[in-house]
Amino acid sequence: MVDPITATILLNLISSGISAGLNKAAHKIFRPQEIEDYLKSTSFQYNLEQELSFLEGSEIDITALEAFFNSDKIICIFSQIYEASEKTLSEIESEFVKDFCEIKPITNQSNEEFGKKLFFCIKQAFNAFLQRKILEGEIVALEYKSEERHKELRDGQNRMENLLEDVVSEVKSPHGFISSKVPLDYIDEEFKEVIELIGKNEIEEAKTKLFAVIGVMENKPQENKKLLSRAYHLLAITYNKNKGVGGNFDTAEHYAKRSLEFDPLNDKIKGTLASIYINKHGKENFEKSFSISAPLWEQSEQNNPQFLEVYLWGLFFTKSVVDAIVFFESSKNAQDLTEQNDLLSNLIARFYIVNNNPRKSLQYINNSIKLDPQNPDHYAIKASAYREISLAEDYLFSDFEICPKLKKYDCIEKALEYYRKALSLCHKNTDPTLIERIKKEIYTCSILLNRSNEKEFQIIRFSINSSQLPENEQHTLEFLDFVNELNACHFSSASQKLFSLRMWEEFTYETKIKFALVFLHRGSPEEAKKIFKSLESEAESKKDIRFLINMSIIEVLLNNKTGMLQYLEKAKDASKGSSEWEERVLSHSYTMIQRYRDSGKENDRMLASIQEYDDKFPDRKILKVISVNENDEKPPQEIIDEFKRAFERDQNIKRICTEHQVPIYVIANVTYLNYAEMVNKLTDTQFHIRYHPPDQASQQEMMDNYDAGEVFVFDYSSLLNLSKMDLLGELERIQAKLFISKSLFEKIQLDLIFYEDPNLRKLWDYLRNSNSISIVDIEADPSDYQEISKHLDKWIIDSIKLLSIYETSILLSDDFNLIRLFKEYKIRGTTTFFFLSYLLENKFVDSKTYGVAIGVLAERMYIFLPFDGEDLYHIAMDDECKIKLRSYHLINHITVPGISPLIYTRQFEYFIDKLWRSGSLFEDKVNWLALITERMIFAINQRHDIGQTFEVDMLLYDIKKIWKNISSLCTLSDLTILEERCITLFETEPSNDLKESILSVINQSRDVLSYENNQLSEH
Repeated sequence: MVDPITATILLNLISSGISAGLNKAAHKIFRPQEIEDYLKSTSFQYNLEQELSFLEGSEIDITALEAFFNSDKIICIFSQIYEASEKTLSEIESEFVKDFCEIKPITNQSNEEFGKKLFFCIKQAFNAFLQRKILEGEIVALEYKSEERHKELRDGQNRMENLLEDVVSEVKSPHGFISSKVPLDYIDEEFKEVIELIGKNEIEEAKTKLFAVIGVMENKPQENKKLLSRAYHLLAITYNKNKGVGGNFDTAEHYAKRSLEFDPLNDKIKGTLASIYINKHGKENFEKSFSISAPLWEQSEQNNPQFLEVYLWGLFFTKSVVDAIVFFESSKNAQDLTEQNDLLSNLIARFYIVNNNPRKSLQYINNSIKLDPQNPDHYAIKASAYREISLAEDYLFSDFEICPKLKKYDCIEKALEYYRKALSLCHKNTDPTLIERIKKEIYTCSILLNRSNEKEFQIIRFSINSSQLPENEQHTLEFLDFVNELNACHFSSASQKLFSLRMWEEFTYETKIKFALVFLHRGSPEEAKKIFKSLESEAESKKDIRFLINMSIIEVLLNNKTGMLQYLEKAKDASKGSSEWEERVLSHSYTMIQRYRDSGKENDRMLASIQEYDDKFPDRKILKVISVNENDEKPPQEIIDEFKRAFERDQNIKRICTEHQVPIYVIANVTYLNYAEMVNKLTDTQFHIRYHPPDQASQQEMMDNYDAGEVFVFDYSSLLNLSKMDLLGELERIQAKLFISKSLFEKIQLDLIFYEDPNLRKLWDYLRNSNSISIVDIEADPSDYQEISKHLDKWIIDSIKLLSIYETSILLSDDFNLIRLFKEYKIRGTTTFFFLSYLLENKFVDSKTYGVAIGVLAERMYIFLPFDGEDLYHIAMDDECKIKLRSYHLINHITVPGISPLIYTRQFEYFIDKLWRSGSLFEDKVNWLALITERMIFAINQRHDIGQTFEVDMLLYDIKKIWKNISSLCTLSDLTILEERCITLFETEPSNDLKESILSVINQSRDVLSYENNQLSEH
């Protein structure tokens, strides 16, 4: 026979599934055949019945389980307990419960809860069988080596061990035996094992061991009261956890009360019960907790950290966080305990965060980290403190934002750093709720930093197991997913996520309107309209005029003029007689109709709208009455004076901008025109905008800038020009990051609302749907740019800040003066010309597309444009060989001061030669020849006046050569037309030498043609 003490130790080691030290002491004890035989035996049925009746308290139909027990699968599962297997006991239990729920041997009770009970009872029945075999000597007991059973816990778990050992050491077991077979020393060892398992968060193993201990001691409950109290207390602790780690607060309460039945005066058990009530939540439970914790703390020596913790939570939940903090700050004992206890420091840090004092919380959470630097929750709380500091001190309010905008990001960056640290300290035994919560907070930080599209954060988001989070945090996670899609401009997906939120229907009318306006503000009138339309009946009942105004704007962006007019009429009807709204609605109505002013199709509506406003509010005097004499052919002097003043003001603005070389955007601001409208009105051939540097060194610098760019930030001019060129889609060819500031996108959308232009609409539509250009939400502080912020748009200031972030960033602008200005801030720039050259060199576009694109730049009245005869030819052909403003502007380059005309005359020669050989009308050819000749004569006179005789001589030579070349390509009748046009061209010239030279060339060509015709006639 085996010694009963050794037998009992071995039995309990095997039953608890402990592998440390023994390496499965019961390895090969039972063969599968023995397990199968025992499962079919009456002895097993009897033992199981006893166990189930004790645990379940009601009759169980054992016969219904026979087929289940006899299956190969179940035999295999239980063989793993007693044979070599890498699986832990909890993994084996999970496998059993899964099969039990799937097979459903007992129809009404085949659930997870009963499956776990059944597994425990079967294992207990096997243990009884094993104990009998050991006691009868059929199995040799293995030597128990206590030193191998205990492993070192990490430093951060010492606190848990000490706390739980406190519980165990309340009543030290005397030497002796609980029964004839179980020594008291063994029970102490088992309690220590439980503490170790709880410390490692191996909760299920701890429960199993405690159930085994309780099963032994319940045979004589009156003799083992203290030990049973201790065991039930530990069992309550194991259940006082979230469900995700096997906890159940109701069960924890039951076992804590059971523990008190055996030891009703034990204050530590009362403290645990108070903690359980806190975790159960609800007003009634908080009050129960405080009714326990208050006397525990107030009537004690006030040196127990557990009592202080539940007392503080009680104050927090039954009174307020202020009461908890006031008590803490007035209690020396509480402060002393907190200084020495990382959990209490953590708790106080939480209170200060809740009380909107996150900087104060850092003092206490830093103490927690000092005491236990391996606890992930401490770093998570520190991260939360920095997050709250950021939201409190750096928050920028906006009606159009869902996610907070921040002035600076240093604190939120620190928050992210500490959340990452917290996550790195988590391991397989960390509370899964804490792990998932930390991941959620990292995801939140990534959204606040606008970095959620980075791979690291995408992986973290996809790894979050939301089922481990409380319901309110699951809602938060769903909302964050919506914000993430919105920030990524995935508007359709964002809208779907918004509508699928479990709290969507609970949102108020005003909140839903705000969501719609956010979509509208971000460039998605489609999704905004969906929300607005769902609220239309409610808006009508509320007589919400602002709703109708917003709907008219939505229809404008959707390019639905009819819909816009309908909502304008509804708004006017609804606002009649309203002192708050009528004037605003009439003003808005005029503004919306005026946006079509360039189309010429809405003049009647515009006049009617402004007349309606003037009739209703004559004191505003928006119309000025000027008397006109119908019999007088000359307009009234008052009208003439108005036009003169407007013209003089326009010329003065252009003069100032030219002299001071300011960015073109300044003109838009001082003329109260949006940029797209202003550039469309640039038709003054004497007003030029600097685009390309005239000197070779600057051109090389800008080319180098383009080649070196790893980040390009675009301005308004470059984007609008690319839109007019139909080349926005080619931006994906650039092997670099492409950005615009969010404020620029907002400016473009606002301009489209007030001004209908096809190129502006095309640009807006591209930006809101583009995967190539990222819209960066960045806010510059105007005080950092005081010298320019008063005169330039917000998006320009934001772009400077955006460009300053990246060392290899380049401004891509078609305003040379803006590039010069940015250079003052150490920002390099380049123009679309180098992008066009890149496309042409790599054959992404052909020469025709490139030439027409140069023509678009010419329409903007840019000077120093690099072009050649081929470009000019493609522009002319694109304009059906008619002279338009852009081709005139290019040819007129030879008259611009600071440019050598000789760089263009060779190109004119090429252009005229190619044009003359084309199938264009001869009349059109002559018009082009006349224009080039006239501009070259103008340049000759300019150079003559400033004494540049060499250039004068070269220009004269080039004119003669051009005429000579085309004369040889003409017929006799063509030459006659050329002769007449030549005489006309030189009518006003004081010197007739050039005219005579050209006429001589024509006559020579005529003589040659006449001779050739005569020769042909003779033959």
